[in-house]
Amino acid sequence: MGEEGDPYIDRFLPRWRSAICEEYKSADKFLDHYQIMRNLVHIDQNSFVVFIYPEENHRIRNSALDARSNILEKGWENRFILFAWEDLLSELQHRLNDQGLVNYYKQDFSGKYFFDEEKEVER
Repeated sequence: MGEEGDPYIDRFLPRWRSAICEEYKSADKFLDHYQIMRNLVHIDQNSFVVFIYPEENHRIRNSALDARSNILEKGWENRFILFAWEDLLSELQHRLNDQGLVNYYKQDFSGKYFFDEEKEVER
């Protein structure tokens, strides 16, 4: 696995465009950075990649920032948008005109997917 000719790698190789630095256009580099590269290969002049991550997961955030600085060619960084889930939900709650959706995001979605220290202390 990891060699050109491998169906797994061949699926992504044709998508490598000018947005990816040459030094990262190898099967080994792709696999070393798979979690981020599988998203970055979709960046082109007609598309963006929006990368959403939990605010408290600094490892993911730092990895994404590193990819923006080192894996993407200069000039493509603005096509890779980073957003913390919590910021996205806050923005949605601010912009939604449907109180039912606001309540869903505040209670059901957030309660299911985000750690709440206050609730943990109550247990």
